[in-house]
Amino acid sequence: MASEIDLNRAREGDRDLSHVDLSGANLSSTSFHGANLEGADLRAANLSSTSFAGANLVGAKLQGADLSGANLSLANLSEANFSGANLSGANLSGANLQDAHLSGAGLYEADLRGADFRGAYLRGAFLVRANLRAADLSGAHCDGALLMRADLSRAILSKVDFNYDRLGVDDIIYTSLCGADLTEARLHYTNLRGTYLRGTELSEADFTGADLTGAQIREADIIRAVLNDAVFNRARMPNGEKYKAK
Repeated sequence: MASEIDLNRAREGDRDLSHVDLSGANLSSTSFHGANLEGADLRAANLSSTSFAGANLVGAKLQGADLSGANLSLANLSEANFSGANLSGANLSGANLQDAHLSGAGLYEADLRGADFRGAYLRGAFLVRANLRAADLSGAHCDGALLMRADLSRAILSKVDFNYDRLGVDDIIYTSLCGADLTEARLHYTNLRGTYLRGTELSEADFTGADLTGAQIREADIIRAVLNDAVFNRARMPNGEKYKAK
């Protein structure tokens, strides 16, 4: 648990808080704008509506923390651990999340525009209605992540592994992937019903067993994509026509 000394330093505005122990502390609505919190322990802390804009949280521990409505824009969050944390409605636009751990994190309606998720772990993350426009998720581990109605327009998803093991769950339904880069992405058995893939780069993307019922695939190049056992019922194909079962 947080020590009284570390708590006082945080509340008095100390900007160098590297490796402090603030676990379990109530720091709601506190400002850590531009502060150095590298390696800090913030596990299970109440950080709702707190500002970490431009802060350094490299390698910080935030498992189970409440960061709902927090501002982490332009923060360096590389290798930080947000497993099981609540980031609903948080602003992480432009943040560096390379190799960060967000498995099981709640990111409902989070602002993730332009964030760098390269190599990040998002297994089972809840990204419903999240804004991921122009975010870079190259090589991210997204198996089991829920992205219903998320906006991934112009996002980079090359070599991302979604790898859903079954259909019947609302994985990425009604999500916008317009203009996104899905080069070599692995979408085995992913539920992509009603998804917008207009102008999306799909070179060597693997849609084996995926459900693209009612998807909008206009202007997308699917010639080199792997489509074994994929379902296209009522999908709008690259030529603008609706798919007709043979």
